[in-house]
Amino acid sequence: MDLRFLEDVELNKKEILGSYTVPKEELISFAKRWDYQPIHVDEEAAKLYPFGGIIAPTAYTISMVVMLYNQSNPKLAALKVLGYDEVRFPSPVRPGDTITVHAECIEKRNSNSKPGIGVTWYALDARNQDGESVLTYRVGCLVAKRPR
Repeated sequence: MDLRFLEDVELNKKEILGSYTVPKEELISFAKRWDYQPIHVDEEAAKLYPFGGIIAPTAYTISMVVMLYNQSNPKLAALKVLGYDEVRFPSPVRPGDTITVHAECIEKRNSNSKPGIGVTWYALDARNQDGESVLTYRVGCLVAKRPR
């Protein structure tokens, strides 16, 4: 597995981490387990809501983006997530949507207390096939420096 260490991270470089097409059965199965709401699991009931059909739970959307982030190559040598900031869901995710994740490192620095570690902050933007943003957030991570 190729790893991207702190030294390899390019500040302000825009990247596409990958894409994923949302299977309806997967979305409904996730919702039945983790966010059982009619708008996520019942096609007829969901038609009565303003979106006119089934939409993904927010936790599903976040999980999908994290999966694509973790499958990117080379994989970031992340040690720990420090936090998520400014999490927004501007548009819903629907079955059949293809979501593409865009990322940009907006901050990179050495740790003040641990010599083998650094801190990065990324801005992520997940967009559907029509270019509509479905999830944006900033994520901070502790990242390993290249072993000597």
